[in-house]
Amino acid sequence: MSRIEDALLEAARVRKAKGQSSSVNEAQADVAPAASAGSKAPEKKPFRIFLPTAVGAMLLLLFGGAYLYQGSHNRSVARPEPVATPQPASERYPQLPAVLVHTTPDPVYSRTHPGWERFRTEKLEYRVFRKKNTVQAVQVISLTEHGISHGLFNSLLVEIAGGDNYRINSAEKKEEFIMEKGTGENGHELLIYRKASNGQIKGFVASFTKPH
Repeated sequence: MSRIEDALLEAARVRKAKGQSSSVNEAQADVAPAASAGSKAPEKKPFRIFLPTAVGAMLLLLFGGAYLYQGSHNRSVARPEPVATPQPASERYPQLPAVLVHTTPDPVYSRTHPGWERFRTEKLEYRVFRKKNTVQAVQVISLTEHGISHGLFNSLLVEIAGGDNYRINSAEKKEEFIMEKGTGENGHELLIYRKASNGQIKGFVASFTKPH
């Protein structure tokens, strides 16, 4: 084969190679603009936008509900201080007169009279009956000829039974005394011993049990 034919063949191969390269480039050029023109920025799907909003709303509801529950719980726990109700008089009386607070009872009398204690002052004798360490009756007896004055009687009745108002329900004479049975304002029983001759009070018993 001559050099001319070789040159022609070489030129043909070059043209053919250039033609293929050109067609590929043109095809790529055609596709790229089409893709560029037809492509758009990917749109966010609705659920991607809705999800954060829904989560935020749910968090607000949860925190708001917790706050309201805590507030209502605190309101329910906060209660006014209970008001102490006064004890009924029957649970507080009878009581010992103040003069007996520092007075020692007679130990001999207590041994021979179970449940009873005897206290003595210059003019009066006090006998106290206890049951289960609770004072249930107080008896006061005068040690003088003058008896117990009405003023002292009322004062002692206030200390022992919580009030000096009472009513006499019955009276009977027994030897030289008149025994008056009555009821005090706080429900306690009264037994009053008076001299039949002059009506002076020789002694009395205030109790929340029947007097003996």
